[in-house]
Amino acid sequence: DTGLIEFNFKSVSYQLFNKYKTTKPIRNFRAVTPINDRFILTGTSEQGLLVFDLVNRKFVDQYLHDPSDIESISSNSIGEIVPDSNGNIFIISSRKGIDIIHLPDQFISHQLTTAQARELSSDNEVSAMVKLSDTLVWVVTRGSRMLIWNTKANQFLRSKFTDEVSTYLA
Repeated sequence: DTGLIEFNFKSVSYQLFNKYKTTKPIRNFRAVTPINDRFILTGTSEQGLLVFDLVNRKFVDQYLHDPSDIESISSNSIGEIVPDSNGNIFIISSRKGIDIIHLPDQFISHQLTTAQARELSSDNEVSAMVKLSDTLVWVVTRGSRMLIWNTKANQFLRSKFTDEVSTYLA
């Protein structure tokens, strides 16, 4: 919970990285995901999504929720981070569905919104995502719903398996 730690096995020492633009330490990391050889993304429980530059060894960008900006991320509490081969980053935003950041232009879109979840008789508190391919993602919600998301068609589907699992867990 103190930051991103780089451990040097030869010297048995470490360096702590937990600052970006302010003196307030970045804490409560929940996810760390490499997106290429130079950058990793880190998700926190309160300070949004941060980009760490492995070459310059520092945080270089931060995505935060801004209630007045519909193109900001949905929440500062980030769960899982899943990149794809098309330059998209899929992010579980706590109790706010899924955000997609298209890295080349930094466009952010929102999926599994409250309205979409209601249409599927589900909730939008996503607890896990499993990427099956660049177009299909399994999404599990807190309400024990398993959805299949076709990212190319931008459509969520409930599977028969979802209803069977829900019945079994009830």
